[in-house]
Amino acid sequence: MKKKERGITLIALVVTIVVLLILAGVSISMLTGENGIIKQAQNSKDATEQARVEELVDLAVSSLIGENLGSTNGITPEMVAEEVNEMESRDDVYAEGSTFPTNIIFPEEDRKVEVDLSQKEDLEEIYTGDVDEKDIAPMDLFEYEIIDNAETGALTLSELPTKRARITGIKQEYCNGGGIQDVEDTNYEIIYKGTKISDTLVVPYKVELDGEMYVITEVQLLAYGEKNDETGNDSGYLFPRVETVIYPNTVEKIYGKRALSSNPELLGNATLKTVILSNKLKTIGEYTFYACEELTNMTIPDSVTSIENDAFAHTAWEDNLPDGEIYLGKCYYKYKGEMPEGTNIKIKEGTTSICAGAFVWCEGLTGITIPNTVTSIGNQAFEYCTGLANITIPESVTSMGSDVFEYWESTQTINEPFKEGEEPAGWSDGWNYRCYATINYQK
Repeated sequence: MKKKERGITLIALVVTIVVLLILAGVSISMLTGENGIIKQAQNSKDATEQARVEELVDLAVSSLIGENLGSTNGITPEMVAEEVNEMESRDDVYAEGSTFPTNIIFPEEDRKVEVDLSQKEDLEEIYTGDVDEKDIAPMDLFEYEIIDNAETGALTLSELPTKRARITGIKQEYCNGGGIQDVEDTNYEIIYKGTKISDTLVVPYKVELDGEMYVITEVQLLAYGEKNDETGNDSGYLFPRVETVIYPNTVEKIYGKRALSSNPELLGNATLKTVILSNKLKTIGEYTFYACEELTNMTIPDSVTSIENDAFAHTAWEDNLPDGEIYLGKCYYKYKGEMPEGTNIKIKEGTTSICAGAFVWCEGLTGITIPNTVTSIGNQAFEYCTGLANITIPESVTSMGSDVFEYWESTQTINEPFKEGEEPAGWSDGWNYRCYATINYQK
């Protein structure tokens, strides 16, 4: 009996030892296996260390961009590495390459961080459409004027300077030049340092002037030169010969200048076809696209509050506008086509301006309601509106062009919101010219 008990005891001992060995194996696996505690702790340490060096690189890049007035231009991988060394009081961090994208190497930690500033700025916000940094026209191509040096706070795009400047034209040496020395007559073609820009002109959104960075908020894209063709017309200003122009979304005003010749057949800019406007554009100045005959593709953003004289005159784009009432942005642009007799117009609430010539020769106009959101009425807006018995100008209107009611008759009445002699400066300059209508001033 005792032998049997000893046998059972021995078996139990062996089983216990086997179980303990199995449990020990499981514990060792939990500690040292691929997903073991020790391995997970090591992975966590690695991730923390990698996150730390990535944060150092991000801080270095942000610091360099801040010192560079919001621009990545001129920042090199070596500068990023040097900034990290300075921040950490060390000297071993280095850049793997001399251009972006590249890696910033941390030898002590045996780690690297990939960094790419070639597309750091969000061009999808600065430009509408697919624009690459390398496609933006050189800053040196244009003439500039400083608008102000103040912190305006008007622009909301990130990483942009707040001091404002305007482009006033293309430098003569790069676009025809009107016969200045060593420049071939290129008939308003842009040739920048031997390279012709004839397909797409991407207007820059910032410029460095006297060591300061400025954001471009106004643009005039005209060039002065001598048109050399069989018509033999004189030198003058023309839009450059490109097929597409893309404005940055920093631009709030674009404007032009009437060429010396008033005959559109002699102006003949037959290359511009597509214009992509700024989504922050407010003002389209007079003659901006005057006589760009082939211009067909353009969308006016809702932000536009003012369109001045002949901004699109003699363009296919204007010719293709539909008949009837035309609103562009927040402007009542014009009534196109023959207006039926007895027409009453109610201008939409929120409209800010009635453009020049909006109702010229609309003899069928007999009634119009102008909301108090309208602040300006352009030149000759109601010229020859002989069927309109009376019109009331809302108090919101503070700007009125010349000859607005030209050729009105004594049977017509203008209800004016100001007392006689107390109109805003320039209010009545020219607008009573050849106007015999009765003027009812505010009592």
